[in-house]
Amino acid sequence: MRRLTCVGLLCLVAAAFASACGGESQPTDTIAEDVATVRAIVEAYWTALNDYDADRALPMLEPDYRAAEEELIRHDVELMERFSVKLDVSEETPPTVNADGDYETYLTLKTPIDTRRLLMVFRLVGDQWWIVFSDEVE
Repeated sequence: MRRLTCVGLLCLVAAAFASACGGESQPTDTIAEDVATVRAIVEAYWTALNDYDADRALPMLEPDYRAAEEELIRHDVELMERFSVKLDVSEETPPTVNADGDYETYLTLKTPIDTRRLLMVFRLVGDQWWIVFSDEVE
């Protein structure tokens, strides 16, 4: 009886997973493009907030999420502008596909008084990318 090596076992698991998922996998180029798009949205969103431009940031949010968060975002942007606050945002983890098929990324947000950890989630609907979640996490 032959023993499976770690590589052999990983190949079997990958083959079983591919078979269970219909044998199709997302091409690497598409994943790289998606990651680049998500990163560009992150950059554009936080740049808009640091420019105190809620009208530029809000359209990036999925419509239902925007409706729920718009008042709070406008209030926060107003406070940022009043006190000339700029936020420093950096990627903690690269965008990855989560269990729901959305992309998520963890960010480090530095404010003038503290550092926070954020989770942002992005969804592609048709040909439109949306921010569907953004909040502080532990």
